[in-house]
Amino acid sequence: MTTPQDVRAYVRSYLDLEVDDLSDALIDTWSFEGFRRIIRARQAWPAYEATTSFTTDGATDYAIPHREVRAVFDNEYGPLMMEDFSTAQRRYRAWTGGGRPRGYSVWANRLHLWPAAVAGRTYIVSGYRTPIDPRTGGAGATFDLPHEDAADILVSWVMHKAYLQQDEPELAQLHKAEFDEGLAILSKDETDAPTGVPVVLNGARRTPGLGDRLAFPFE
Repeated sequence: MTTPQDVRAYVRSYLDLEVDDLSDALIDTWSFEGFRRIIRARQAWPAYEATTSFTTDGATDYAIPHREVRAVFDNEYGPLMMEDFSTAQRRYRAWTGGGRPRGYSVWANRLHLWPAAVAGRTYIVSGYRTPIDPRTGGAGATFDLPHEDAADILVSWVMHKAYLQQDEPELAQLHKAEFDEGLAILSKDETDAPTGVPVVLNGARRTPGLGDRLAFPFE
């Protein structure tokens, strides 16, 4: 049950309601709320891990292939160190030619290599992709959930909202409790992907932890 149509049919069947009683738009709004709550429940879901590569063309910065960059690897020499953007700018301001980058920064939605790489070098970027917004998929859209068990959790949220709309607070609270418990268990079971890549914040270098929840573009 991973499409908006599936959720609508289930909710109406369970509550014995028709479209005139509970509109598609209202159920879809609740579904998106539940989807957003699920993906925001933890700092990074393993299901959204992604790795891509690109080849340099001599420029100093490149489009970011992922929502969140966690590591950049030189295909020949290994990992690059994450650098504070302003510090790297000062360090490499006199650099005029291409070379072999030792570090990288993410700034203004661009990936910057320090120093700039000569053309033709290949780099591998690891991070987390953006979950697909279910409202943009059209008639064949599915919920881009982080785990197969998340579908039932999503439905629990929609049932919670539907019972509130039907003025059934006790049943609404029951489904809210099911949603909270299911999401807590799923979040606990899904282990974080290990990372040794430091993050530079205000000039201080540290390793990302569970408290660093990633932002999503449709929040």
